[in-house]
Amino acid sequence: MVYGMPDSSPEPALFSDGDVEYIRLRSMEAAYDDESIAVFGTIGVSAGWRCLDVGAGAGSVAIAMKERAGSVWALDINAEHLRKLESVEFRVIEADLTAALAQSDIIPDGLDLVHSRLLFGLFRDPVNEILGLCSRLKPGGWIYIEEFDDITFSAASGSRRSIDLHRKVVDAKNAAWARKGLDSYVGRQVLQWIHFAGIERAEAFGSCKVRLSGTDQIRPWALSLPGMRDALIREGLTSDEFEEYREQLERPGFSYLSPTMIRTFGQSRR
Repeated sequence: MVYGMPDSSPEPALFSDGDVEYIRLRSMEAAYDDESIAVFGTIGVSAGWRCLDVGAGAGSVAIAMKERAGSVWALDINAEHLRKLESVEFRVIEADLTAALAQSDIIPDGLDLVHSRLLFGLFRDPVNEILGLCSRLKPGGWIYIEEFDDITFSAASGSRRSIDLHRKVVDAKNAAWARKGLDSYVGRQVLQWIHFAGIERAEAFGSCKVRLSGTDQIRPWALSLPGMRDALIREGLTSDEFEEYREQLERPGFSYLSPTMIRTFGQSRR
């Protein structure tokens, strides 16, 4: 098994770091944590488990792990926000996932649970990384991966102009992703990948929500847009359309379906 292939390295995000990125991460937590954490009950996370959260962001899922389990590690390529919680809640690993898997002493072995959310959509070809993480599970350990699938994202309700503009923005986002070698439909593929890694009792289910303009429901998407502006314009969106769309999200009278979050989990062979 080969790790660290150049084509597998995560692409730079289309949004920027800093305070705005922290606010965006927190908005993602508010939007998705409840459903993410509910699966811990299905899996049966309990005291004494050794758990790893990969791409841990601002740390909320790792904290939820710690509340239920024993030892918890939180890995992210930029651990700035996680450092504020280190020692109190969990141990932090600041590393590129591909590089960390290529070494034997960064990511622990014998894990009961490995979790990631919205990470592998940033990889051109994440199969080696998923295989590597599965290899760190103990017999009977669980892998749990959450990824977007944009199949629902173009669906919207409002004026004809608002619907057409939303679809143009989504199409431009997907084109920008594709230009970087990335896939906007990763969610549907994860079940095949973990099956290939020898994971058993695997299942996947998806959920999406209607997001209403002028409310906090649109905050994760709205906060991502400024950092994507140049990429969207390269794909044919005009500056005026970009600003019009941002204003559209803040006004009542428009709604859209979020990308489908597909949650895939399964257990390694005992």
